[in-house]
Amino acid sequence: MTSLLRKSLRLNRSAVDISKPKGSPFTINLLDGETKTIYVDRKEKGQVLLDKIFFEIDLNENEYFGLCWRDKSDLKVWLDPEKPIRKQLSNEDTTLDFIVRFYAEDPCQLQEEYTRYFFCLQIKQDLLAGRLPCSFFTGALLASYAVQAEVGDYDASMCEADGIPSYIKEMEFVPGQNEEFETQVAEFHKSHAGQTPSDAETNMLDKVKRLELYGVDLHAAMDLEGIRLYIGISPTGIRIYQAGDMVRMNSFNWAKVLQVSFHKDKFYIQLRPSEKSVVKDKIGFRIPSIAACKTLWKSCVDHHTFFRLYVAEKRMPAVLGLFRTGSKYRASVRGTQKQALERSKSCHQLDNYKSPSFERTPSQRIGKSRSEGAINLLGSKPYVRNSFYDTYRSSPSDEQLNRQSDSFMVTTTVSSTKPDPIKEDHVYNNMSNVAPISPVTTVPQFIPYEQVLR
Repeated sequence: MTSLLRKSLRLNRSAVDISKPKGSPFTINLLDGETKTIYVDRKEKGQVLLDKIFFEIDLNENEYFGLCWRDKSDLKVWLDPEKPIRKQLSNEDTTLDFIVRFYAEDPCQLQEEYTRYFFCLQIKQDLLAGRLPCSFFTGALLASYAVQAEVGDYDASMCEADGIPSYIKEMEFVPGQNEEFETQVAEFHKSHAGQTPSDAETNMLDKVKRLELYGVDLHAAMDLEGIRLYIGISPTGIRIYQAGDMVRMNSFNWAKVLQVSFHKDKFYIQLRPSEKSVVKDKIGFRIPSIAACKTLWKSCVDHHTFFRLYVAEKRMPAVLGLFRTGSKYRASVRGTQKQALERSKSCHQLDNYKSPSFERTPSQRIGKSRSEGAINLLGSKPYVRNSFYDTYRSSPSDEQLNRQSDSFMVTTTVSSTKPDPIKEDHVYNNMSNVAPISPVTTVPQFIPYEQVLR
């Protein structure tokens, strides 16, 4: 009798263990406002967590998306699919955001309507957060497409005394939204009659891809003259913006960039030599911190790999010894844009392939108190903030920008001593699939960025 009782208890315990989720819980914040709890063992690689969330939301074109969180320095960190989770996330870091990591150059070419829907959700978040500035009328047009995709055709019966439909007043599109902006949204919405949600989202993506800062990953920087800048990493290359009005000062396509490297808080761009070009071969910038500089460098490597290469580089195993040169870092991407497009097209050519079915989640209605403040859009309306530099969380403080000002001087002499090994460890020279070059072995010549524009 006792043995039978013990056997039944063991069976009951095993049944409980099977039903109980295994692994650590991770809360994933989706773009539509929903949250998912995924259980994964921390010893597993990040790819396991990515695969589970992709399977949970049934997303096929998933190469453009990723999971991220903020570290102690308030820097955005992306989950590396090749590294164990326990080496990336601490026990306290259990909440991650599911967002677009690589913005497609032409999002209208995405095969899945479901993928385009997620892109539109990301665009709406970027507009509301002020990360995607545009003119007054462009912002109203994008908002009208969002309204058409969510509520359908214009409904005059929903208009209030001021002539604005109530469903437009309940939505929030841009910072500092006022009645004038909502009136323009309503006017544009009238012209979209008959458009399906898919058509409206496609038109929205076709308009937004032409904006200057679409798909640009901005990082705060500073030149030698003390001018605050932003280094933007885009699908086509590296751009330089002046902080405040965000005017593009210069841009370097990936074909022109030979190497990107960093040493401590200094970031370098080495260009391909050209007889007709008056630009120096190497340009240096100062970044607010060492961690921010490394984040910028990794963003360059990841974007170049995803948009420029045909196949992502495979990670080499760790090599013991003192003879390793160059960086051991490889892009933390699951593939390239070319591979994503080819895989998506091949899937749609299958006879038994079915596109994922989904329901659009209504945006959260906000009962806001309208103020007559300015709209944070470029063009006919002034800024809400004193400067655009305050928009991004990575903006450096005055103390960070002014530190080590004496050591960051123009240098023209070449060091004859053995180079710092850190300079060799943080060099990426696989630009444009060219043959590898030797690491930086000389002290680069720093020049003010104004001389580059001459």
